[in-house]
Amino acid sequence: GGAFVPGRAATVGSDDVYFTDPVNHVVRRFNIPTGALQTFSGVAGKPGDAEGTASNRRGRLRAPQGICHDGASLFVADTGNNKIKRLTLDGTLSYYAGASTAAGVIDSTLSKATFNGPSDCVVLNSAAASLLYVVESSGNRIRVVNGTHVDAFIPSAQSAASDIGDRDGAAQVAAFNGPTGICTDGVNLFVADTGNNKVRKIVTSTATTSTWGPPPGISAAGFQDGAAAYQRYNGPTACVGAGVADVVYVTDRGNHRVRRVSSGASATVAGSVLGAGDADASGGTTAVPALGRLWAPVGIAA
Repeated sequence: GGAFVPGRAATVGSDDVYFTDPVNHVVRRFNIPTGALQTFSGVAGKPGDAEGTASNRRGRLRAPQGICHDGASLFVADTGNNKIKRLTLDGTLSYYAGASTAAGVIDSTLSKATFNGPSDCVVLNSAAASLLYVVESSGNRIRVVNGTHVDAFIPSAQSAASDIGDRDGAAQVAAFNGPTGICTDGVNLFVADTGNNKVRKIVTSTATTSTWGPPPGISAAGFQDGAAAYQRYNGPTACVGAGVADVVYVTDRGNHRVRRVSSGASATVAGSVLGAGDADASGGTTAVPALGRLWAPVGIAA
């Protein structure tokens, strides 16, 4: 019970949705068949930085925002602590990557690397490896974790200063502005580039970034569905792959919508021209669907 503010979400199996609650410093679990909601890790209203189990309740988080899973465990972007923590499905919370609660840009082993505002994560499995990608909203970069080491991915070079920008291209030149969400279609990565009001695509094989939205240099908030070059967003915050190449769903927080983006072209699938609200979809026709109403959606899970 009690008030909570849901953040990012991850679905495990067909029954359970785990989501962060950054205001209360916890991870919660929602069971779909029963409707049961419980605090799964952390203690509401008690921020901290500690490991723990479900039984001893000593695990602590600080404003966690992102969460993802690899099929066996959950990973939590513990934003306020500048760390990544592992959360097993029996409720055990442990340190995974990050040496200090202080922000940093050090690439190193899991216990020595540092992060700057990790806000979301995604696991991308391939025949070669299982990699954890982390987006840093304060560091304006994407990091990659291979199980033993944390490295810069985009931008590829370490820099003490956060390089805020709006640039496409190779890893050494691409730039973001306060990105908060990351997802995959199973092959490539997609980033909710919040400060630039865009969705960005990263081809993982070449580490090349391109824009699904107005071209670099045009980043004003707005709303427009349609072809990539014409669409507009207002604070995209999260995304999730649809299991199909080049198709993702994006939460457009400022426009109170969920958008389906396919090969760059977007269409609203939830939310209304009426703006913010709290309503299920009902009625409607094929030509004019009833899309319900949302209020500043932040997270989304498949």
